[in-house]
Amino acid sequence: MHKDFHHWCRQSHPKLGSAWIWSGTGGARVIILLTQEGGYEHGSKPQKASVASVNHALRALRKIIDDEKLPSVALPRLATDVGGLDWNEVRPL
Repeated sequence: MHKDFHHWCRQSHPKLGSAWIWSGTGGARVIILLTQEGGYEHGSKPQKASVASVNHALRALRKIIDDEKLPSVALPRLATDVGGLDWNEVRPL
């Protein structure tokens, strides 16, 4: 999955707030929400997330859920660890 994601990033140059879906064996799917600008230099760290980028990414997720007719989705506390946002700001989104 990691190699596939990096290949997708190099090919499509995704924008902040977009989403990428990976399908694995047995019907497993992983959706990556782009809530932070990447650290593009070797050894650099990603920038902090913004509430706006999380909101846009959640809208992209909603489209994937509708298009793929996904019956359920599990989400972590988006953008609250490395992303640096407070869960109280993100949760209402």
